[in-house]
Amino acid sequence: FAVSMPDLLIWEEDLQIRNEIHCRYMMGLGYLGLGNSKQAHEELDIVISLDINHQGAYTGLNLLDI
Repeated sequence: FAVSMPDLLIWEEDLQIRNEIHCRYMMGLGYLGLGNSKQAHEELDIVISLDINHQGAYTGLNLLDI
């Protein structure tokens, strides 16, 4: 019974990729907030290329298209 087993041993996903997705998403939102649509679009596109199911990135891109 391994209740104290670290997440690293349970989940088999690349944490480096997860970190890159999160950081690029945050940068995309930051650029969106600053009004830099081109940079925001680029970062959010990269997020979607790394995680096709990232709903936050899709929402951010939809805000750019309004």
